[in-house]
Amino acid sequence: MKFRIEPDLKYCPRCNDEYRAEIVTCVTCEVELLTGRELLEQEKRKKDSLAGRSMDIGPDDELIDIRKGAVLEIKQ
Repeated sequence: MKFRIEPDLKYCPRCNDEYRAEIVTCVTCEVELLTGRELLEQEKRKKDSLAGRSMDIGPDDELIDIRKGAVLEIKQ
C-alpha cells in the first residue's frame, strides 16, 4: 500500500514510520529521520534513474536465477 508523504513531517528511511517534525530519530530502527521533502526528492531521483536506463542487458549486468517448484525439488 502506497502512503502519502507530507513534506513537513519526518519519516524513517527503513520502516517508513511517520513522525512529527520535531522528532529526529526513529524509535524502532534508531536511525535518523528524513523530512518529507528529502524523502520525496530521494524517490524522484530513484524514479528518474530508473526511467533513464536502457532495458538492454549488458556484459557487466548482474543477473540472478529464479526457480519455481516444490521446496524439496529446489533444495537439491
